[in-house]
Amino acid sequence: MVACLRVLKKDAEKVRQLLLQNRVWSGKFKISREGEYVLFPVSPDKLGEVKKLKLGQLEELPLKPLPQKPSSIYSALEGKLTNEERNALVTSFDIVGDIAVLEIPDNLAAKQKLIADAVLAVHRNVKVVAKKIGGTRGEFRIRPVKVIAGENRTDTLYRESGCIFRLDINKVYFSGRLSTERLRIASLVRKGENILALFSGVGPFPIVIERHAKGKMARQLAVELNPDAVSFMRENIALNKCNSIEAVEGDVAKVLAEKKYSRWAHRAIMPLPKSGEEFLQFVLPCMRKGGVVHFYSFGSESDPYSAAEKIAREKAKDAGRKVTVKFMRIVRPFSPGVSQVVLDLMVN
Repeated sequence: MVACLRVLKKDAEKVRQLLLQNRVWSGKFKISREGEYVLFPVSPDKLGEVKKLKLGQLEELPLKPLPQKPSSIYSALEGKLTNEERNALVTSFDIVGDIAVLEIPDNLAAKQKLIADAVLAVHRNVKVVAKKIGGTRGEFRIRPVKVIAGENRTDTLYRESGCIFRLDINKVYFSGRLSTERLRIASLVRKGENILALFSGVGPFPIVIERHAKGKMARQLAVELNPDAVSFMRENIALNKCNSIEAVEGDVAKVLAEKKYSRWAHRAIMPLPKSGEEFLQFVLPCMRKGGVVHFYSFGSESDPYSAAEKIAREKAKDAGRKVTVKFMRIVRPFSPGVSQVVLDLMVN
């Protein structure tokens, strides 16, 4: 039996607000309706406070309990996995928009639907659960996934820093883990800058920059090789009402070889997942004196920056330029013992 407050329907909304304000409503049971009355469950340890409010008649009735959201994936899977399976469970995963992307070990393949349902139960904002079905592959470095629960789709709307991005995780490379970097660079932009947003994917760097640098930049050239990503980027430019960004489909090396980009850029962003150093030789001739290249690379946990600094200086020398490291930081752990780093290189 559950303590509940019987009130007339016409007073129900007013009473609901008062119960919430006074924190006496029990969230463990369903509100019930009986003829012209509404029955609100109240906390048994707050009956004295409820009586003082004089909102209606207190009764004890057999109300139905509300299903309780599990506090973690482990609790949602309680009793459904063996100890060995529980130890093999990978509970860290990315959520892109409303899609959760899981890693399912081979020995848990038979339990993947149970695991996916647990994710849906814990994360109510997730509508699709997909699993990785292989490593990063192909020219566009896409890591394919397969939907295992929820809605059968791989496209989503992702929100970040007041911006919205439409994308399909089976068609484009995308990482939400660079959101702090996008805001950091936006804060550095100065009035009148021309910006090269390279390997731009669906447009998160140039779009966040325009929305947060508040129109300071003169122009942004966003270059991307993947035609699907370019299509999404153009859609996202329109969704976010941006007007400084020109989305170009093409190879960075070929696009930057055009004479009109020689000494054109005040700032360049190079968030290529791997092998960014191969493109420094094409980027540096496009930089104005005093311009800044945000160069992303990888290093060991024990010495994260030395390799990237050496590469940057060698590539600058080959291009007849000099670079000075103005700032460096570890962006994120990438793999065991390896971190992704960024170096802000001033070009002289």
